[in-house]
Amino acid sequence: MAGRAAILIAGLLLCAGAVAATGRAQDKLPPPPGVVVEAVRQTPMGPVCWAAIVESIRQLGLRCQPGENPGLMAELERSNDALGAMFLERGWSKQQLEGFRRQMGEMDEPTETLCANKDAIEMYRGFVSAKPEDLKAVTDEMIARPGPPEWGTCL
Repeated sequence: MAGRAAILIAGLLLCAGAVAATGRAQDKLPPPPGVVVEAVRQTPMGPVCWAAIVESIRQLGLRCQPGENPGLMAELERSNDALGAMFLERGWSKQQLEGFRRQMGEMDEPTETLCANKDAIEMYRGFVSAKPEDLKAVTDEMIARPGPPEWGTCL
């Protein structure tokens, strides 16, 4: 499942022109503001897919870039809490939510291994370029959807 979120994010960033064709990962420039969020909005993903992306990016920030990008991290935390509350209200158990977050955030992966993943760090950098209010808008759109939480098209 964590691979689903990683593949989706990588695909979104590639399609949005977020990844440069040459150069080392740390030398690549992030996409312009709005590109990542617009790419996300153009996919028919569901709230579960968005929650997987949020948790994945949140864990990369917490574990690989601690203390950096406070606006992004605050919005990822808010989104994570809001989506979790929605899932619990619509039928998930606390254990299901915790297991989902553990898997999507790759919490069993050693931090050194996670942070050495250049593709994952590029994904994180793509989200750094997004405005927190745009991420909030996507989360709010997902929460507003009626019915049980669904993956939608996540790949």
